[in-house]
Amino acid sequence: MNWYPAKRFALQQDLRPYLQAFQRRGFQVHVTEDAGDQVLWLNQPVTEDELNEVLRTAEPHYTPPETERRRGVSPLTIARLLRGQPLTLLLILCSVLGALPTAWDGGWSLVRILSFTDIGASQGRLYFSDLTSVLRQGEWWRLLTPMFLHFGVLHVLFNSLWVWELGRRIERMQSWRRLLLVVTVTSLGANLLQYALSGPSLFGGMSGVVYGLVGYIALWQRLEGQHSFNVSPALLGFMLLFLVLGFTGTVDIFIDGAVANGAHLGGLLSGVGLAATLLLIKRIVLTRKGSER
Repeated sequence: MNWYPAKRFALQQDLRPYLQAFQRRGFQVHVTEDAGDQVLWLNQPVTEDELNEVLRTAEPHYTPPETERRRGVSPLTIARLLRGQPLTLLLILCSVLGALPTAWDGGWSLVRILSFTDIGASQGRLYFSDLTSVLRQGEWWRLLTPMFLHFGVLHVLFNSLWVWELGRRIERMQSWRRLLLVVTVTSLGANLLQYALSGPSLFGGMSGVVYGLVGYIALWQRLEGQHSFNVSPALLGFMLLFLVLGFTGTVDIFIDGAVANGAHLGGLLSGVGLAATLLLIKRIVLTRKGSER
């Protein structure tokens, strides 16, 4: 399939009304980022008059290119930014809040609630329950909540930057529901594999989900084209290199504690597996629709 660039928009602009307007007219659409702008792509070329007509129907206050003015940051711009990727921003906010209990002396009870298994302390030593006990007691939230725990400023900052860079692309170009699905599946996969490899222990962070986003985006772009998310292959390659270095123990030299390599690998495999499943379903549906015509 060939794709044609239709129009550039400011990065903070909410494009959903435009996407829906083109889809109502039978177009397939994609949005990518380039040089600080959003680029709207269509599966077939359109004239400038046709383009402006669709844009006018999408939003009453649309201004044609000849009268368009650049505006500075305003409350409306910030509101559009929040509306454009609310789940991504919520994940970052929860990560920041999840870093507070580990930095606060009185936050131990919250750490116990968010950890994968319950934690007890006696005579200066930590004791952990096991996964069987967690499931038997109905504490299902523990399968996901370790992703919000963070240990230090650099930990939460590093993960938040990657969630913003990768998560918002899925949310903007597919939907917040799809991002929620990716985060849920990859968080579960990351936490289960980390537990399987390390046993009952204290671990946490959004990095397992980040690797899930990497795996999901990498396979989707590989099979559907880079325009799907427009993430640089070099960026994805860097993350994979970091994963390998983590297993060698090199990264542990430069940080306090140890890297949760099992979570990284579990997230990556879960992201790849989810993308493969969804793409397979998509192709089956398209094949059936084609055979019905």
